[in-house]
Amino acid sequence: MLRTLVTGASSGIGRAVTLALAARGDCVVATGRDETRLSDLRTGHPEAIRTIAADLRVASERELMCDRAWNAFGGLDALVQCAGVVRYRPFLEVTDDDMMVQWETNLIAPFLVGQAVARRWINEARTGIIVNVASTLAQRPAENTSAYAASKAGLVALTKTMALELGPHGIRANAVLPGIIDTSMVAGRALNGLAKLHLLGRIGRPEEVAQAILYLLDAPFVTGTALAVDGGILLANPGIPA
Repeated sequence: MLRTLVTGASSGIGRAVTLALAARGDCVVATGRDETRLSDLRTGHPEAIRTIAADLRVASERELMCDRAWNAFGGLDALVQCAGVVRYRPFLEVTDDDMMVQWETNLIAPFLVGQAVARRWINEARTGIIVNVASTLAQRPAENTSAYAASKAGLVALTKTMALELGPHGIRANAVLPGIIDTSMVAGRALNGLAKLHLLGRIGRPEEVAQAILYLLDAPFVTGTALAVDGGILLANPGIPA
């Protein structure tokens, strides 16, 4: 049984991962900004899921969240970082605020939360597992996603560096690279057109990414990898219009 902190658990992939872990009997600390949606997660799993509302861009909230998450079940075994935000803009129209919101959420917060949790593991001579949710845009560009893609490429590089430096302490770090997944990030876009970009002819479901994350949590000899969960979109298209 794993004790796992999941960020970005209010919706999408984070919500799917939280429910999948609880369904198999694991303990989960679910964090996100939407307190109402977080509380809904506990329906059916009141003992397995604890929730903490926090904005990971705010240092005081982030630090308190890490402390409360660690104490919720007497420590943590794993960290799954799903929190993410995208603002679609042409490169020349990206504002300072656009860039910082995406970088602070998608890269800086995972860096600092990962650092805080890994320090506790090392200080207490524990092993641990980190899974970061990146994006296929880290490997293949698309119009209107420059700041988002850069943040996710940075997250992949961060994950590999985590694996390199933390491996001697028994801490594994991996990333998943979802393709286009049916979450709020694609709301308002033409889903039929997006489906045709994939070799499998459809967009993905959050639960399918959650399956890949559970695999990485349970694979003791896998570290430093970036696993594409993309329906073949990286092979199918030279670019993904946004």
